[in-house]
Amino acid sequence: MIDVTQAVPLSFIAQTVGVIFIVIAIGIAMVKQAKQKKGSLPK
Repeated sequence: MIDVTQAVPLSFIAQTVGVIFIVIAIGIAMVKQAKQKKGSLPK
């Protein structure tokens, strides 16, 4: 575990949060696309 009392660079925090948001956004987009196309595109 990372000790949160340590001085963590703000850029590192921003980068981590950004990556998490991107992953969540991609996941939501994929789910929406899958629901919209619902079997019209066989994989």
